[in-house]
Amino acid sequence: HESRPAGLEGHGFVRETVGDSGVVLGEAEEQQMHELLSEWRKAKRAHDFPTANDVEDSLLGMGVIINAKTRTFRIERCRTRLEAAALRHGYSRDPRDPSLSQMSETEELQMHELLAAKRRAQRSHDWPTAEARSADLRQMGVKLNEYGRTYRIGAYPTGHD
Repeated sequence: HESRPAGLEGHGFVRETVGDSGVVLGEAEEQQMHELLSEWRKAKRAHDFPTANDVEDSLLGMGVIINAKTRTFRIERCRTRLEAAALRHGYSRDPRDPSLSQMSETEELQMHELLAAKRRAQRSHDWPTAEARSADLRQMGVKLNEYGRTYRIGAYPTGHD
């Protein structure tokens, strides 16, 4: 019989070749990753979005970032809680952010948790919760750009976007 290409263990995802850190997972970790990818796809097909979100959070906890549109994944090795938290939502700080505002590590972890909660709510089509998390982020001084999936921190002069 023909063997499947690496990564097509029933879930249909393949590892990205560009932007991947090159991290090699141990055999048990890799098996767990493939099981989670299969579970995620099964949940998505069943429209069980809460389960899919939980599975995606588990994958992110392993440093596995999936792209559902291209059916690819990449692996990032996280060294700190802050790095792991920043992977859970898909937003990044706008490189053009003119603000020099900084947050404490505790505030930054809270911001990442709110961003992740907002994304989970969006993926579950729970718009009231997503809007509530956006309001919480605005209270912290975080301005979101949904199109670019970026954020800025702090106050800006009137008319600045």
